Amino acid sequence: VSFQAPERKGTFVIELNGVEVFSGRIPSLAPPPIELPKALLSVQNQLVFRATGRWYERKRFAFSDVKVVGDILEVQRQLSQNIITVVPKEYRALERARLTYWASCNQAEVGILEVWMNARRVYAGVPLCENPNQIDLFRDDLREGKNTLIFKLNRGSVSLQTIRFKLSLAEPRAFIEYFFMNETSLATVNRGGSVKLNMTFVGNRSKEAELNINGRKFLVDLLPREGYYEKNITAHIIRGNNYVELVPLEEIDVASLEVWLKQR
Repeated sequence: VSFQAPERKGTFVIELNGVEVFSGRIPSLAPPPIELPKALLSVQNQLVFRATGRWYERKRFAFSDVKVVGDILEVQRQLSQNIITVVPKEYRALERARLTYWASCNQAEVGILEVWMNARRVYAGVPLCENPNQIDLFRDDLREGKNTLIFKLNRGSVSLQTIRFKLSLAEPRAFIEYFFMNETSLATVNRGGSVKLNMTFVGNRSKEAELNINGRKFLVDLLPREGYYEKNITAHIIRGNNYVELVPLEEIDVASLEVWLKQR
């Protein structure tokens, strides 16, 4: 509360909702504002001014320009919420993640910035203004599907720009089988024989993988209800050294990968 006191004699007392919040002398015409405790405030408030002092003192005050001024926190301006989606295949291979953003602000005025991921605080500190900022996240900070990212600022203002979210995924382990096609094997193929790739795997969901046969690449879908994959690769073999490589696009438990030469 602020006011001007052109006449001030005695001790000045202020009561807020029946509780004394100030008692003292008023030294000047325009004294500094007197703070009202937030804990005493309610929807309707009663502010009482009175003069007191010794019995022999004159007790008289005159006031003008009385104002009650409050600092209102604009929550919407200081809170930002974002949704980040992590698809199932990414989450299964997820090792860690990194959040980066550019903070445009005044370093002398900006407050504490809190970053929350899925109701867990992952960062709290003063952002580096007019510079890139980064936060490292662990797998446990995220979940499969929607993730809620919240920025909270306790005072000042900051503009968060160029927000980037990068996932670090485990490198898929490739399975490779080498085989040699000599003249006898090629003669078998020329007589109508075939070269087949046989693979068995375990799991309870469909998996995608990249199949590489001597540099020729194919996208394959491994179905869990079968647990077995076979492909005729006769058209892609060459004389001498050959290879078949399976690169999982998500985690696959391969039991066996073999190449067979079959006669007609």
